[in-house]
Amino acid sequence: MYDLKEALEFAEINTLEVFILGGGSNLLFLKDFPGLIIQINISGIEIIEDTDTYSVYKVGAGENWDLFVEEMVGRGLSGLENLSFIPGTIGGAAVQNIGAYGQEISSIIESVNVFDRVKGGEVKIEKKDLVYGYRDSIFKHNTDRYIVLSVIFNLPKEFVPNLSYSDLKYMQDFKVITSAIVRKNVGEIRAKKFPDLNTTGTAGSFFMNPIVEATVAQDMQSKYPDIPCYDVAPTQKKLSAAYILDKICNLKGYGEGFVQLYQNQPLVVTNIEFNAIGSEISSFIAKVKDTVFQKTGIKLESEVITI
Repeated sequence: MYDLKEALEFAEINTLEVFILGGGSNLLFLKDFPGLIIQINISGIEIIEDTDTYSVYKVGAGENWDLFVEEMVGRGLSGLENLSFIPGTIGGAAVQNIGAYGQEISSIIESVNVFDRVKGGEVKIEKKDLVYGYRDSIFKHNTDRYIVLSVIFNLPKEFVPNLSYSDLKYMQDFKVITSAIVRKNVGEIRAKKFPDLNTTGTAGSFFMNPIVEATVAQDMQSKYPDIPCYDVAPTQKKLSAAYILDKICNLKGYGEGFVQLYQNQPLVVTNIEFNAIGSEISSFIAKVKDTVFQKTGIKLESEVITI
């Protein structure tokens, strides 16, 4: 905490813009950042309550997300398994409200401890005040105020598999199903969809699934009956961005120079052998979004944070 306060005071004295960095897995730097970058490396996994039905853990914001998932699944706890093998840190996961295969981190978060730059100290934000939504939270709208220090998770001991997502439905036929089995299968699925991070630059899924009015979704379904569509609110639906990019716009595998939509998953923007520069990536993303808008009237939003 002292190091963080000292860094913030240094930035204020020197009139420097501050950017808080987690693991960096969901960031795209298009240019140099003209300020101070503070990486949060707060560690620690502490059990603070344990009952017959659930366990509560306090986890440092700098802890590796997937290593935490692996440890909790190994302890027989559930609620995390569908979120396996997502890169990044605990803090970044809480900010982004990461989700995959029908599960979101917000479902297991109890509260978040933050450094409040307005109050100048640590405060706890309860779940009801975190304003979680699809890839959204209070933190994404208060980037200059809150810095995540630790996250409190409430993890159930009873395993209730969430296999509603299309890619996971085949597991409904398994005679035995555990959180460890789900984690293993999620890993195998992701390995087929995402490139090797050691050879290809990527920030994972780049585009969010668009949230549209129900009337827009109905129109899309009349034109494309097999487009995946999910209820969000009484008057809103969530459409599959991957389907739109692949089946409607024929952009799966599309590339220019060293930038490409990954051939196995069109949501993923790749920088082949790390050879593309920021302006080339930015131009490519803009062209993809424009193509989608021209063909569907839908504006794709980026999940990745661009600096």
